[in-house]
Amino acid sequence: MNDPIQSAGQTDVGQTRENNEDHFLVSKAGDDPVAKTGPMPEKGQVHGGDDQLIAVADGLGGHASGEVASEAVMESLSGSLENLHDAIEKSDIPAIECGIAAQLRLAVQQCNDELIDRMNSEPNLFGMATTLTAALIHEEKVWVAHAGDSRAYLLEGSKLTQLTRDHNMAAVAKKSGVQWGNSSHVLWNCLGGKRPDALEIDLTQCQLKPGCCLILCTDGLTNHVTEDEMSKIVRNAATSKEACQSLVDLANRRGGSDNITVVVSKREGDFIETKQATAAAEFDDADTLDEEGMGPIVAKL
Repeated sequence: MNDPIQSAGQTDVGQTRENNEDHFLVSKAGDDPVAKTGPMPEKGQVHGGDDQLIAVADGLGGHASGEVASEAVMESLSGSLENLHDAIEKSDIPAIECGIAAQLRLAVQQCNDELIDRMNSEPNLFGMATTLTAALIHEEKVWVAHAGDSRAYLLEGSKLTQLTRDHNMAAVAKKSGVQWGNSSHVLWNCLGGKRPDALEIDLTQCQLKPGCCLILCTDGLTNHVTEDEMSKIVRNAATSKEACQSLVDLANRRGGSDNITVVVSKREGDFIETKQATAAAEFDDADTLDEEGMGPIVAKL
């Protein structure tokens, strides 16, 4: 029998913003209700059961449209959980496992399609956008779908591994050595935006072993909390809920310059150190990304 998964999420407006444009999702398949939260109520958690779906979204676009975008993708994604669960139920044959990743990609694409429909029907929302980092957990297997510069991490013992790449010009500048100035936090990939048809969805698979944690967060956390601090706080927390609270509190003490959102999922049990760390996909950033090849360009506001 697999060790149960304890998942919790928390979002906070931070110290400088008037509105919270972040949302998160903590849910599980089965008879228990989906716990879809953020920004109100600000906390949520589920315990036990495999087939959990967790996600964070950082809305962009200014005024209320960023909040609309992030909330819309959480609504759409939560509605995909049962389809994802059905895909898992059919994955006993190893060759069908790839279908789970395809189903998760389809769920994210559907989120984007629904944003496009919303923008077409409500012109005042044109250009609204959001990041999305989502993880589907089944037993010890995890599939991560990602677009934007929110992040997913895997914590194994004291080793913290970033599972996602940042889809912003800061990451491109770091690799190329080019100075992008104030535009470095412009996204070249996200859901919605002004070029929603150019969405790229990164998919990663890893293992969530007993005693290990999966961490999803928006850049309101990573702008203020280092990876070493994140690792230490999550390792020392008694529960996933406590870990979320401690991380949000630290980001706020450091200035809270943006909305702060984090989800922590821990598989209970004792972690056993192995010589080979859990494998995660490696990504190759494009060497150059000109305006025609970037996808939806959206400035972080």
